Amino acid sequence: MAFNRWKKGWITPAPCAPPLLAADNNTTAYVVDPNSLQVWSAPLSTLPTALNEQLQSTNMEFVQRDTVLYIIGGYGYSATAGDHITYPHLAAL
Repeated sequence: MAFNRWKKGWITPAPCAPPLLAADNNTTAYVVDPNSLQVWSAPLSTLPTALNEQLQSTNMEFVQRDTVLYIIGGYGYSATAGDHITYPHLAAL
């Protein structure tokens, strides 16, 4: 547990959030066509391991330029690392 110094004393932190469990990860990617309302899906397990793990993470930053979706970062459990990590990759999808 960490404490932060404040001008008038010490601040005690709120309880920690529950851990991000691998069982709660997103394991399917979806593409939605907003014009036709068609939906396509595919399991993330068909992707290379590094991309599969990153796309299951939370709090990725993203931006779309034309037809390319760029994602970077994210935090979650990596089976490869055997721990929770912040992902260091930039992907263009």
